[in-house]
Amino acid sequence: MNAVTKRVWLHRWSGSYTFVSCSHWGPEYYHALRRVLGIGFNSSFMTHRKGTVAFFVPQQDLERFGKRCATKVERDPALVDRYARRIMDNTDKLLLLMARYSKKVMNEMEYHHFRKYFDPHLAYHGFIKETVDFLSPAMLMKKGKAFQRARVYSEPVYSESEKFFRRVAVLIGKKEKYPSEAITCLTKYEFERYMTDHALPPRRVLMQRYNDCGLFFEKDKETILDAKTAASFERAITRVVASSQLKGATAYPGHVTAQCRIIL
Repeated sequence: MNAVTKRVWLHRWSGSYTFVSCSHWGPEYYHALRRVLGIGFNSSFMTHRKGTVAFFVPQQDLERFGKRCATKVERDPALVDRYARRIMDNTDKLLLLMARYSKKVMNEMEYHHFRKYFDPHLAYHGFIKETVDFLSPAMLMKKGKAFQRARVYSEPVYSESEKFFRRVAVLIGKKEKYPSEAITCLTKYEFERYMTDHALPPRRVLMQRYNDCGLFFEKDKETILDAKTAASFERAITRVVASSQLKGATAYPGHVTAQCRIIL
């Protein structure tokens, strides 16, 4: 991984997420984005420590993706409205499905129906979220409200999907006599396997993941890193992580006054 750690990486977000949802999203940064938008991220990296996740991507991948999407918008501004409608419609369907399956463990058919909407959501969200930083000021003024409306409307999918996976983990944990924290640390493939034959990895393996681990994605390959390797990898990429500046495009010109706190 020496070549990987020499890239410039960006820390994109941190928050309370399950390992299983990260294992779902990680490959879709490559697959879903390429399938829906024609370009995806070649690499991504996540740390998972007791339910808290930090997510990193190479700066080059992000800029290539954002510029390509922005170029498409500059050529065809109506693209924004089409993808805004898609993500809003997809949000409605996902929230409905998660409510429907919230009190049961999905069977294989139900799970594949859920994934029909869950997998491409990242591509729609990536377009809505990442494109704006690369648009011309004129296009941003023209389409900024459409981007903002779609993003705000679709954001609940992430918080609700985390609640959804945690509720399913509780149900599986009770049935199989596993801590629910352990169930939240299944990979996507292990989660799918449970739908078909109710097999689970050893509890010890899952709790090790819960306590401290990493997930590295290179195109369609997923690698689970143990605590020591994940920490070493994180130290290596944060040495060359892109600058501490905050920068981006402003959707609405004006002035805002608020408190600012540095959270270490």
